[in-house]
Amino acid sequence: MSTYLAKKAAKQKVDSFLQPLLSDDESSDDDGSSTDNHPEDDEVEKQTPLQKLKTMTVYGVLMAGVGMSAAAM
Repeated sequence: MSTYLAKKAAKQKVDSFLQPLLSDDESSDDDGSSTDNHPEDDEVEKQTPLQKLKTMTVYGVLMAGVGMSAAAM
């Protein structure tokens, strides 16, 4: 019985915390201000050579770390 009451109290507390968030989501859907994705919004900017180098360095360091972790096992 006590676990039932504790679960019920916890559920009510969670519901009270989530209620403002849920009501905001519903009101934003009803106001009709939807954001349509336009094709020009989906364009991806090309990386500069320096950005490519940084990206490859990060991937290399991560892969080395994974390899060293596997070797340590």
